[in-house]
Amino acid sequence: MTAPAPPALRLVVPTLREAHGVEAFLAALLPVARGLAAEVVLVDDRSEDGTAEVARAAITRLGGGDLARVVVRAGPRGLSASVLEGWAGATAPLLGVMDADLSHPPGLLPRLVDEVRAGADVAIASRYVPGGGVEGWPLRRRVVSRAASLLGRTVVDARDPLSGFFVVRREVIDGVALRPRGWKIALEVLARGRVERVAQVPFVFRDRAWGRSKFGPRAVVDFLAHLARLHADRLRGR
Repeated sequence: MTAPAPPALRLVVPTLREAHGVEAFLAALLPVARGLAAEVVLVDDRSEDGTAEVARAAITRLGGGDLARVVVRAGPRGLSASVLEGWAGATAPLLGVMDADLSHPPGLLPRLVDEVRAGADVAIASRYVPGGGVEGWPLRRRVVSRAASLLGRTVVDARDPLSGFFVVRREVIDGVALRPRGWKIALEVLARGRVERVAQVPFVFRDRAWGRSKFGPRAVVDFLAHLARLHADRLRGR
């Protein structure tokens, strides 16, 4: 019996209270993942609404048991911690992350993979390059997002360093001590990883099709604390 080919990409999807829409997301993602020879790891932050159980049942119904699995975290909640846990032990040469609410279009994933295979160290789905944008956000959130992205650009060279949808070459972060805080794992990868070339792929972020956003004052505080730590470490030469 021929052994299955090793995965080309490990895609981590952090989830928290996504039971209502996770099956629709998986139905859109799994055909794309199969075409990319990807393994999909949904890392659930102990959702109270049964997200993990719904996702496991959906994977079975959709015939994705050879592609996708669900992991329920035991540690303190946090999107960045979920992503790092999902990436741990990966053998695939590429690592990725995206949201489960269809605000990140699965159809864009092959373009991100192609950019990395063409030589980029990181390929980011960007709202803030020509062709990108945001739909469905109130003015306040647009202003906060723009301001945060500008602040993030004080430590990294990317127009949308807070994007939650990207693919990175695994060797870029192998052996690197990543210490993200809050949700902004891309900022940490860009700031601490061995990154020389960043591809920025435009996309239009459409607000979640279901559920409630986790954005709030705590997210802002975590981002500012994370940014301050990155600046402090840079001054110390770390």
